[in-house]
Amino acid sequence: KINMPTGLPVVFFNTDSGRNVQSKEVWEGADITIVGAPEGMNLEKTRVSTKGRGNSTWNFRTKQPYALKFDKKTEVMGMPKHKRWCMIANYCDATLLRNVTAYYASSLTSLKWAPRGQFVELVYNGTYVGNYWLCEHVRVDKDRVAITETPLKDTSAENTGYLVEYD
Repeated sequence: KINMPTGLPVVFFNTDSGRNVQSKEVWEGADITIVGAPEGMNLEKTRVSTKGRGNSTWNFRTKQPYALKFDKKTEVMGMPKHKRWCMIANYCDATLLRNVTAYYASSLTSLKWAPRGQFVELVYNGTYVGNYWLCEHVRVDKDRVAITETPLKDTSAENTGYLVEYD
């Protein structure tokens, strides 16, 4: 058992290559383990695929964000099962609160879904790299953003919508 001064759960993340993820396009194999979480929320060593994520934040080489993809739907930190998850670095936010506050505020609205997450400490290939926000990946899916993506001209489908991303 590892004891971090923060008391937060610890994610041990080890890539197959033993080096940092090199790409935002190519998935790489890895193992992930979560310890120190509330009872029943730890994650035994599990296979996962990973790649970089983000736009400008990917360029910060000291603390990068990652996309995670499990082979099957997996419950993570008590959040509903899904294959896709994110490790957000919050590198440009010294308070570490911008994303979590935005997600929390959105959960208080009439939106049907808002990303959930948990602060964790990340040990990456044996090196402690800091605090991350482990959260649900925003994506069109019946268990996340439950819309039917349709062409702009077709508005007849039920739950028609658009997932817009600002880059």
